[in-house]
Amino acid sequence: MLEAMRDLRMLVLASALFVILVTGCSLGQTGNVRGGWTWPTPAPLPAGAVAVRLETEQIPPIVNPDVEYAACPLALLGPITIQLVDDQVKYRDAASGEKLDIVWQVGFTARRANVVEIVAPDGAVIVREGQARGDLAGGWFGGAFHVCMGQYLPQRAGG
Repeated sequence: MLEAMRDLRMLVLASALFVILVTGCSLGQTGNVRGGWTWPTPAPLPAGAVAVRLETEQIPPIVNPDVEYAACPLALLGPITIQLVDDQVKYRDAASGEKLDIVWQVGFTARRANVVEIVAPDGAVIVREGQARGDLAGGWFGGAFHVCMGQYLPQRAGG
């Protein structure tokens, strides 16, 4: 009986470690740490919401600790609206109706519950279907506007 209890405890411990490793979680950490930087992780998906595709920046495959990753370009994007098309978020200039390509920072996600929403790593809704948002900063690269919000930039690990 004692041996069975020990085996059960070992199984529970091994299962917990497996879940932590598979999900990429680490105790006491709020982001992905790579190359001396902590990169934001997505907010949890609330009950009843469905994740939808959103084009986001990726953490660089090689993170150099001597490079500054916590900076934003200073362009301003005019008001935009969003909608879901073929299970992906699409954008339009709110004034002209022109289609736009937008790329979000690491850790941003999109979800659909009653309407489509773009969500920051801390869970704040940044833009919602049916509403225009006009104070997004960032820069144009490769034909797309790359949104950059200072509060969601990577931070130096441990600092």
